[in-house]
Amino acid sequence: MASDTALNLVNEVFVLTGHYTKVTTVVGSPADIAERVIKFMNITVNDLARKIDFPILENSFTGTGDGANSQFISSSLTFSPNSAISCTVNTYALEEVSRKKLNEARDTNDLSGVPQYFTTMSGANNELGVDIYPTPSNGATIKVLASSNPTLFTVSDTSTTEIDVNDLIVLGAIAHMDAFAGMERGYMQLYEAARNRHWTQMYSNEQLRVTPEDY
Repeated sequence: MASDTALNLVNEVFVLTGHYTKVTTVVGSPADIAERVIKFMNITVNDLARKIDFPILENSFTGTGDGANSQFISSSLTFSPNSAISCTVNTYALEEVSRKKLNEARDTNDLSGVPQYFTTMSGANNELGVDIYPTPSNGATIKVLASSNPTLFTVSDTSTTEIDVNDLIVLGAIAHMDAFAGMERGYMQLYEAARNRHWTQMYSNEQLRVTPEDY
C-alpha cells in the first residue's frame, strides 16, 4: 500500500484551506506553493513515523551472544536517532536507557547476570546497533526491532510514501503550516485528534510517543 500522489494531496490541502486554484503539476507552481506544501507534508510523514509504529516500516536484525561482546550491529539497517526500537534477549524485553545511564550501571557494576538495559548506537558506517548491559551470555539470542525512516515525497506529481494515511498527511501539512506561520485555525487540534484515533485503532490504549516539533 502507498499514499495518494503528491499532486493529489497538495490539491486536497488547497481545497481545505480555501485555495481553490488547483495545480496541474507540483513542479514550477505559482510562487513555488506546491513545493512548500510538500515540505510540510514531509514534516508530517516524519512526525507520524516517530509517533506511530507502522508495520510497513518495521525491520529487524538478530545476533548471538558470545559472553564477551555487549554491542551488536546490523549489517543492513541504518541508524536514526528518531527510530522506535525494541530489544529482547532470549525473548526477555530490555529497557531502553540513555548512554549515560547504561555507562553508569556498567561502571558501578550495578547489575549482573540477565541483561536488563540497552541503548542505541551507530556503527562505523552509520549502521544501527545496540549496546546491552549486562553482557548477553554465550548462545543468547538477541533480537532488535526498529522502525526504518519513511519515504518522503519529492517534487514530483507521482511521488508517494508508504505511510498510506492520506487524511492525516493532509491535516498534518496544514497544521504544521499554520504552526510555522504562527496561525491558529484549529487544524493542529484536528490533526492530533485524528492521529490519536488512528493510534487507538491500531494499538488500543497505548500512549503516543511525544517529541518536540522542529521547523
